Amino acid sequence: MAPEFVLRYLVTHEAVHLAVPDHSQKFWLTVRSLCKETERAKQWLSANTQRLTVDLREIIPGWGDTPRARDGEGNGRAKGASAQAVPTTGPRPARAEATTL
Repeated sequence: MAPEFVLRYLVTHEAVHLAVPDHSQKFWLTVRSLCKETERAKQWLSANTQRLTVDLREIIPGWGDTPRARDGEGNGRAKGASAQAVPTTGPRPARAEATTL
């Protein structure tokens, strides 16, 4: 499990999304104003992402067994995305950050 300061950051990050749906300057200023350890938490997450990764096939019976799931349809993954390593938490990839969060 992640340290308390990281959990605080994650909760703050997601809570701010309720008011600011993107990763604009306004979003990050708000997160940083509410969570003083934002940069430390982001560094910890970057360094420890592998510790927070799970194989969904190990915890969800039948995950990836249907043709639809194998094609990446209807399961929240992009077509062709792997079901093997899904971070349970942490920063999103840069390309996702630029388009959605």
